[in-house]
Amino acid sequence: MAEGILKRSLSKVFGKKELTKAINVLGSGRCGTSMVTKTLSFIGVDIGNEFIETNKNNPKGFYEHKTVVEIQKQINALMKYKRPYSQGWQNNAKIKPFKEELKEVTREQFSGKRVWAWKDPRNCECIDLWDEILKELRMNPYYLIMIRNPIDVANSFKEAYNDKIEKSLRLWYMRTVVVLYKTDKNKRVMFDYNDFLDSGYNSLKEIAVTFELDWPEDEQTLKAKLDDFIDPGLRHLRTSMEDLDQDKDIEDKVKQLYYICLKASRNRKYFDSNEFETEIEHHYNTLMESGVKV
Repeated sequence: MAEGILKRSLSKVFGKKELTKAINVLGSGRCGTSMVTKTLSFIGVDIGNEFIETNKNNPKGFYEHKTVVEIQKQINALMKYKRPYSQGWQNNAKIKPFKEELKEVTREQFSGKRVWAWKDPRNCECIDLWDEILKELRMNPYYLIMIRNPIDVANSFKEAYNDKIEKSLRLWYMRTVVVLYKTDKNKRVMFDYNDFLDSGYNSLKEIAVTFELDWPEDEQTLKAKLDDFIDPGLRHLRTSMEDLDQDKDIEDKVKQLYYICLKASRNRKYFDSNEFETEIEHHYNTLMESGVKV
């Protein structure tokens, strides 16, 4: 017994080296992933550098790594934009060179960091590949999922890139279903875009508690940074649930997915429930049977 106590004591003092925490910021695009990625840096999360350039579509920054974006664009082109990708796609021999490139970028940028985060909407369809990369680099994945009313997502894509509404809705549905099906419920959080805009401080606090991150001692400075960065002008597209429900051009499955996601983002018990898991599994099976080219 004494030997066992000694081993436990030594473990606390000289315990196994803590794995680097890697926060995969996930969302369809135009749903607040840039905003939330930057705010993570306010609580000490390393978000790297070498980002794609800011432009009029996102004047405060995308916070997407140039090389990662370029590699994942090449993967999408190789897969002929037939998403979601089929089971085991990441083991395709043609994918291996891209995997090695992503591993190298990750190693160069974040090796030795205690906690880091990265974003690119293409992380959603590439999530299987990223999980393998992090495992091989001995990094511990966590998942920060952003959702938004699909009408507002589609209108934002239209406004920024002149994308067709139907395409944007398909993309929102596909990416949202995939990330919710493939992420570990014990290592994820989810926020609605408008809720994060309204309560960034509390949302960051939830992230820190769930992922066991350090919290800044100077909370007033943190609040000032949030107030300065989160732009009230971002609220200009804000469709009500009633408007979504009454829009006859949006498929019922898209509406239903957003309803349950919004509920889950506000109710942790429901988010972790078998009921929610069953709903997502149904959406995922439907998605895989039909396929989407976006």
